[in-house]
Amino acid sequence: MYDLSDELKDFLKLLGDKTRLNILYLLAEEEHTAREIRKTLGKSQSTISQHLKLLRDAELIDSEIKENTNLYHLKDPNIIKLLDSIRTFIISQKKEQLKKFRDIDRRETLF
Repeated sequence: MYDLSDELKDFLKLLGDKTRLNILYLLAEEEHTAREIRKTLGKSQSTISQHLKLLRDAELIDSEIKENTNLYHLKDPNIIKLLDSIRTFIISQKKEQLKKFRDIDRRETLF
């Protein structure tokens, strides 16, 4: 059986960067140039270029030239569904943790 654990680890590591996540969510709304992404996120040109390259290499985004400008877009919008599912899972976990803390707090105030 083929072991995907290293590939999964690398993929999750790629998604574990706030700038890359912001780029993906930005491109989920509409196509953008690197300049627009840079301005929106307030990052340097070299930082945005590095992140765009990583996302392209991972085949999460693609670009096409329109009127001498590179426009970046999501290659597969399902990545946003995946990210939203992870976000929902995290929120659910946080709610459960808060519930446990409230229960502990209630018990401590009773005694």
